[in-house]
Amino acid sequence: MPLAKHHIVMLYTDRPGIVAVYGKEFGEAGINIAGMQIARTTAGGSALSVLTIDSPAPEGLLEKVRRAIDADVMQEIDVTL
Repeated sequence: MPLAKHHIVMLYTDRPGIVAVYGKEFGEAGINIAGMQIARTTAGGSALSVLTIDSPAPEGLLEKVRRAIDADVMQEIDVTL
């Protein structure tokens, strides 16, 4: 995953449709996902998604997405390049 100004880190239980849920939420908020890497322990196990986004997430978006996918971790990391 290349270093970017804005990253989102999510930890959740792997199941079908999760990427569609957060993709829709970010898209409706006008946030472009520039890159994405997903890893999981096993099918149906813990999954880690790291996104790079083009702009900071607006207030409340991460909590909305966290609830929608029942994520254990949902964190934005902003980097000064």
